[in-house]
Amino acid sequence: MRKTKYHIKKKIMPLLLAVAMAGTATPIYVAHPAIVKAAVSNAFGTNKISLSAGSYTVPVSLKKADNVEQNSMAAGAVGKNATLEVAEDGTASLEVELKALNLYGMTGAAKDLKVYQGNDTKSETKDVTVEKTDEAGNPTKIKFTIPESAKTTDGIYLHMMISPIAKETDAFLKVDYASLKGNENVSDGTKENTIHIAQFGGYDIKTTVTYKDGKVTDLQIKGENFEGKYAKENENIYLPKAINKIKDQIQGLDITDQNFFDKVDTVSGATTSASAIKNAVMESLGLTSKEEVLAPAPETVEEGTYGIQMKNMTSTVEHSLSAANSENKVTATLKVDKNGKMTLSYPVVTKEAMDVLAFNGYYNGSDLTKEGSEETKDGESVTTVNMPLTGDKPELTYKANFKMYVPAMSNLSGEHGGITFDHGKFDTDAQITLYWDTLKEKKDKEVLSDGIYKVDAKMLKTNGKHLSMANDAIAHKVKLTVKDGKYYVTLNLKAMNIPFGGQTFHGYLNKIQYIENGTEKDVTVDQVQKNTNGNIVSDEFGSNYPDLVTFPLTDEAVETGIAPMQVFIPIMDSIASGMGTQKMNLSLDFTSAVKTTADDKDFSSGDVTEEAPKKEEQKPSTTVQKPAATVQKPTATQTTTTVKLAAVTGLKVKNSSKKTVTVTWKKVKGATGYVVYRATKKNGKYKAVKTITKASTTKFKNKKLKKKKTYYYKVRAIKKAGKKVTIYDGNDKLKVEDIKAKADNADIDVVIGELPEEVIDATDIMIISPGIAIDAPFVNRVRDKGVIIWGEIELAYRFGKGRIIGITGTNGKTTTTALTGKIMENYFKSTFIVGNIGIPYTNVAMDTEDDSVIVAEISSFQLESIDEFHPVITAVLNITPDHLNRHYTMENYTNVKMSITKNQNPDEICVLNYEDAILRKEAKKLKNKVVFFSSRSSLENGVCLNGENIVYREDGKETLICNSHNMKLVGIHNIENVMAAVAIAVNMDVPADIIRDTIRDFDAVEHRIEYVTKKDGVIYYNDSKGTNTDASIKAIEAMTCPTILIAGGYDKGSEYDEWFDAFNGKIKKLVLLGATKEKIARTADKHGYRDYIFVDSLEEAVNTSANLAIPGDVVLLSPACASWDMFKSYEERGKLFKEYVSNL
Repeated sequence: MRKTKYHIKKKIMPLLLAVAMAGTATPIYVAHPAIVKAAVSNAFGTNKISLSAGSYTVPVSLKKADNVEQNSMAAGAVGKNATLEVAEDGTASLEVELKALNLYGMTGAAKDLKVYQGNDTKSETKDVTVEKTDEAGNPTKIKFTIPESAKTTDGIYLHMMISPIAKETDAFLKVDYASLKGNENVSDGTKENTIHIAQFGGYDIKTTVTYKDGKVTDLQIKGENFEGKYAKENENIYLPKAINKIKDQIQGLDITDQNFFDKVDTVSGATTSASAIKNAVMESLGLTSKEEVLAPAPETVEEGTYGIQMKNMTSTVEHSLSAANSENKVTATLKVDKNGKMTLSYPVVTKEAMDVLAFNGYYNGSDLTKEGSEETKDGESVTTVNMPLTGDKPELTYKANFKMYVPAMSNLSGEHGGITFDHGKFDTDAQITLYWDTLKEKKDKEVLSDGIYKVDAKMLKTNGKHLSMANDAIAHKVKLTVKDGKYYVTLNLKAMNIPFGGQTFHGYLNKIQYIENGTEKDVTVDQVQKNTNGNIVSDEFGSNYPDLVTFPLTDEAVETGIAPMQVFIPIMDSIASGMGTQKMNLSLDFTSAVKTTADDKDFSSGDVTEEAPKKEEQKPSTTVQKPAATVQKPTATQTTTTVKLAAVTGLKVKNSSKKTVTVTWKKVKGATGYVVYRATKKNGKYKAVKTITKASTTKFKNKKLKKKKTYYYKVRAIKKAGKKVTIYDGNDKLKVEDIKAKADNADIDVVIGELPEEVIDATDIMIISPGIAIDAPFVNRVRDKGVIIWGEIELAYRFGKGRIIGITGTNGKTTTTALTGKIMENYFKSTFIVGNIGIPYTNVAMDTEDDSVIVAEISSFQLESIDEFHPVITAVLNITPDHLNRHYTMENYTNVKMSITKNQNPDEICVLNYEDAILRKEAKKLKNKVVFFSSRSSLENGVCLNGENIVYREDGKETLICNSHNMKLVGIHNIENVMAAVAIAVNMDVPADIIRDTIRDFDAVEHRIEYVTKKDGVIYYNDSKGTNTDASIKAIEAMTCPTILIAGGYDKGSEYDEWFDAFNGKIKKLVLLGATKEKIARTADKHGYRDYIFVDSLEEAVNTSANLAIPGDVVLLSPACASWDMFKSYEERGKLFKEYVSNL
């Protein structure tokens, strides 16, 4: 009531004042402005931008009220753009989107918003109108009238409550009037447009674009008025192909984002109709393609050989004929002779969607000629073109002509739009654009005459600076043979000593390859390693190790003195699986070349011939091996019956002192011991802290605990299964007592070093670690004796009960397993989540019941050793090249992955990714029932998208599961992970509402595109688990905002070309660290990407990224590399990243 009186008083006081003053003898003119209504202003912002009536999209950001240049603590609560509506009478309102706010690890919202009616925080306020709320009642869209006095400033003062910390605060909503978009860009609406196509027969393409909240939500495309000879082909073939290609690319794009529309691919698998669709949509939204700004051409270029970036484009297919990257650029070679005559040499690419059959020539003025040019071919396809550049001085563009074949046009013949087609073949002009600002001279090396030379050499890491561990494995005077101008290198190899974990291990290089044009090629092995007695060297990891190898140098290697190579180091792979295959650079100093003869002693300088092993020792040259367990045959007094024990009851935990607790429990009948588990969260990960082998002991003291920390305990009863257990490790430097101590001095035997024949003869079953290859030499010895070989998964399966869901694939296993497990936990009484996700299956196998559901993440290493393992539902998420150093070929790797299904019955389910070509092929071989999921295709049966909704379809019935935007997981790869979990859950008869609620509440797996926080309007994501390029590409694809990417680390021998192709305009800055940073930078240069910087530490990377980021940006840690060069694990790297972000 008081507020209402105040408002009346404020309005009537000027009028009373004017009347009182008018009664005086002296004229008072100042009264008139107070009683005359002011005119409404149509000017906005300090620049007084005049706006007509209509709707506008305008950028906004939330700043501090007392310092409008700094972000408010609530900056993350406001959307990037707002809608400004100007009425005919000049009044204006602002509609603003609000988002969830994360502060200090708590999630909440900005609420109870009010608008100050003056240009400060002392004036009166008015409530905003709340137009939309979320399920918790927090506002998600507000609207308010802009105070008249605030129009000519660059923002409005607001008051609000911040719910995570229950704090009231003032803020300044900064409005960027200078960057607003005009009437066409309302955030919600529909636009139509029609474009006529003449080139492939006359017809019209009509597009209807529907958008909501500034994003394209639907695109309807219709062909009309088909004419001419190819009317039916256009209607039934070409237009549908174009629609299938382009529709999914446009849906979801920001209607104001020119860059993303420019990058929409209109070629692969489509026709020129796709270009018309794209242009029609852009035109309807008021967008036009940006003009490329080129650096001017120089007046002259001096004699020499140069590298230069170029683009080779033809408007017929609107795609580069020379490059496959998103910018359509490639590096060409420009040669200039002493007369200034220039010749350009450039590659030509062949794609599935098009083939370049011939180079028809280049244009000299209006004349087409092939004079002085040449082409090279691979079969029928052109691969390289050399052509003179015409004119008196360098130009920005040149023209050439090519014969093309587009399979999608194979039915097209005759003249169309001035082009003559012959069953999809046609001649077309191409424009060659040169980027003169990238011109870089290539220095010629001294050409050596034919003969034999000795050259100084060393083996470097791929960073080009530090010595590789393989440097000790080569003689450093290498043999260089020059024959007919071609260079060949012969390396003399020797054994190497590798320091690791405080020990030194002995081993050899194997599988040596040189790299040519990105492809690994085998060297020629001239001689293998032999002992002093002339026998071939053999150790526990193999034999036939190369001693002398020869390979040709590429032209690039001759020019740079760097020959990229790849080797396999078996001993390293045994120490740490996956580390065996390594890329490195052989550095050759051609200035040191001295002509010599083949028998030059320097070629074998430092070489060592291994002593033959003494027969009585029979020890391998290397003694590293991961543990294996053997189960010996029982004696007559032993029992082999498995007994299911009752659960432990009466569990109590008491504090004995500040750092010690005592755990007690009731004795379980039949138990021969107990295992005590501990966690720091009630529903967290429990780890075994004590194994008790006496049935009478029902108490355990846990000492040296941390003060003021809460611990949780579980106890499980165990019973001997009746088998004698032997632990074996090939590392003879280990101590038996240490191994027994780790096993709590259980009744076991321990064997280290050489595995004796008598132990093998007494063994029934050998349980091997996943880190041991199934074809390791000692495993072969055991297998040859008829011993059964299992892995941990098979062992657990034999002792466990319940129904098993087995999940495998190259990427996405952990997220899919965690989500599937959570769905099962929310429906079934007894659920266990085990396997490669971090909890060994054997830890819980004895706790499972007949009604239990076990969700298991299973790697290819674990699948190698299964026998009767029988999941009722399996899922193979995807198959891409990985672990080929272990599986050797993609065929072997695929077969191992698919073996997860080998024991399934015909009526049991296998869930497969329809978008994976390998899995579609494998599906045809399966005898059991296949359920597909697809993020791109509409499936008759299976899980797919219907608009934004994830649906399950079966026998004509569609079940809505959830909206793809109503979940915390981000990115198309996570949509696929969710789809796999849905397919599994539906076939486990879990109700749709349980599935939907679980998906909505499920958080990302730690270190896998994990949302960290939002600071100063910048979102931080931790994807430390992105340890290869394929996983990192998934993370990049998941980002929807300009992104600063932190990458680099340990070199697993990856190539980064496809990774850079995936940037697609999203990555505004690349921050590189670790051993691979220079290697990645070289690939960046090759792709024309220059926005990268080097840092020396992860902390520096975070601080640098934060300084570069502006509100609306994302900082993403997705290294595309392993972590071992700087960290113990990717987990440590991810935790440190989150710590550094929290300290910003």
